[in-house]
Amino acid sequence: MPSFNPETEYDITSDSIRLRDFHDYPEEFVTRPPYQRKNVWSRNKQQALLDSLFRGYYVPRIVIRRVRLSEEETVKEVIDGQQRITTAQKFFADELKLPSSLEDIRRSLPGSTYSELSSEVRRFVDRLSYDADIVLQIDDPFEERHQQIATEIFWRLQQGESLNYMEVAHARLSSTARNFVVKYADDQTFDYDAYRPVSENPTKHLFFSTIRRKNNRMQHMALLTRFLILEEADGPADIKQTDVQAYIDQHQVEGGIGSEAFEETDVAQDTLDNMRAFYDVFADDPLRAEGEGIPILKVEYFIISLYLLLRHLRAHYAFGETERMLFRDFAYDFYDRWRNGEEEDIQIFQNKRQQSAGEIATRQRIIRQHFFEYVQRQDHEMVTKDEKRRFDEAERIRIYRRDSGLCQLCLDEGKPEAEAKVLWEEFEADHVTPHAEGGPTVVENGQVLCRYHNRRKGAQVAEPVSPGADVRSTANAPSSSRSSTSRKTSESKGLSTRYWLTPVAERGSLSPQEVVVQTVGNGAFGFSSDAIQKMRPRPGDRLSFYGSRTGIVADATVAGRSHHAEDPSAELQIPDADNYPYIVDLENASLYDEPIEVTEGIRRRLEAFEESDASEGWGWFVLTVRQLSRKDFRILTGRA
Repeated sequence: MPSFNPETEYDITSDSIRLRDFHDYPEEFVTRPPYQRKNVWSRNKQQALLDSLFRGYYVPRIVIRRVRLSEEETVKEVIDGQQRITTAQKFFADELKLPSSLEDIRRSLPGSTYSELSSEVRRFVDRLSYDADIVLQIDDPFEERHQQIATEIFWRLQQGESLNYMEVAHARLSSTARNFVVKYADDQTFDYDAYRPVSENPTKHLFFSTIRRKNNRMQHMALLTRFLILEEADGPADIKQTDVQAYIDQHQVEGGIGSEAFEETDVAQDTLDNMRAFYDVFADDPLRAEGEGIPILKVEYFIISLYLLLRHLRAHYAFGETERMLFRDFAYDFYDRWRNGEEEDIQIFQNKRQQSAGEIATRQRIIRQHFFEYVQRQDHEMVTKDEKRRFDEAERIRIYRRDSGLCQLCLDEGKPEAEAKVLWEEFEADHVTPHAEGGPTVVENGQVLCRYHNRRKGAQVAEPVSPGADVRSTANAPSSSRSSTSRKTSESKGLSTRYWLTPVAERGSLSPQEVVVQTVGNGAFGFSSDAIQKMRPRPGDRLSFYGSRTGIVADATVAGRSHHAEDPSAELQIPDADNYPYIVDLENASLYDEPIEVTEGIRRRLEAFEESDASEGWGWFVLTVRQLSRKDFRILTGRA
């Protein structure tokens, strides 16, 4: 009887690879294939490996796939052993020191880098090697079956590792949704043409620069996948871990490796646009400039709640610069209530933190109600969009005839009519006031545009996430609500004025009055991180300045949003300002010849003291930045 011997799809051979080769010839090794996450061992774990190598202890074999890039060139793809190889590379590069545990072998070893070792020890290290299993016959990087087998080998070797659901989804190379998520949410990417990992992802979406969530276990990729599910459902949906993994799995297709087909879907484009709109809201938040994201945007279910609220508002209401400013201020206000409030609604919001459709819907009802109540308190009206988005045929004809078939923006640029003429077949009917900002779809709000100008409005280049990130994707272009030639400037039109008391202390040898003269008198003032989070100053806010132990010495109006200064002392031209790096531009400053003392008589007139003793122990009032009523501001600045 013939023996049972199933045919295998690959062969394995054994080899031994010197540790030094990984450092000397790194171009021969692909240490992070596309199906693997970037995993970083702790320093203790790296040094434990060095201890084992020096003692001759057993070290698990590494697994390498030979990949053929051309008839003349192959590379060694590391299926298993990424961190063992990285540890060797770091040690030979003098980036890792030997552990103290080696003292019993030789007292000079602990704390030494490779180059600090004696020649005899370096020779010993140079002879060290890893035993390796070399996988053959699945060497085509563009053959889907070969990649599937390599991925399967990787996962079976990781059975003892604690891999989360998103790390499993990340290895689904044939999923077009996975490729989309990696492109816009991963910190690294993979260049299939060069067959090399890319350590910095130039296409990562700007949205992720606003949130304060680490990505060491692919949390950003999971969040983007949840957005896709919500977008596809047009609202609340189940977005638990199993749903995220299932969504990636269901988009596995033949020929999907490296495919960007998913990006062309409406779901993908709408998600990118809403993420860009979210970024636009928080882009100029000074706390984003610190590089770690905005503190209130840390908890995932809170971020998702804000994202869905913003998506709803953009779909149904005019959403311009004023509304963006209002939304950001609301986010801070609601965050404070969510973290510190005892209202029943807030308690429900806190308790409904699961990622099921029902709990997401409950959170949405609560946050929407609180948003519109906040809007009312700000004396602002949200304008409902005209549900009609497109001009009909008759309206297009009337617009074309009225404008004589001439592109209005070409004319604005001074082009002659002959160059501004647009053929009927190429004519685009455009909203003068954008539909996203409440512009109605009526002939009076329509204009003729050529294809160039109509496309250009939606393709503005965005600011980079960080210096050196030169490559842009259309996902990082301004959202449609900002892509208009009639875009508004940063103003708080339609929002009520807020009033603030700002304490000023000595800075080095400068008295509080001298600090105010140097800063407020020159149109700027610096705030601490705590103060800027509390105030969130917006254009039009009124500030009164209290000089320590003197009185109110000045007042001014906020002229623009705050920005983060790398050297606040140099920018403000005052000493000891490092703790006040958030600079607010001011206008209409009034510097008082004599301070207005906050006497007991004045304190008794203030609304802030209605429930407090105005006669003594009032230092709390001028200790930190605080919001004032309009009446109190007028009293403190001598206007009432």
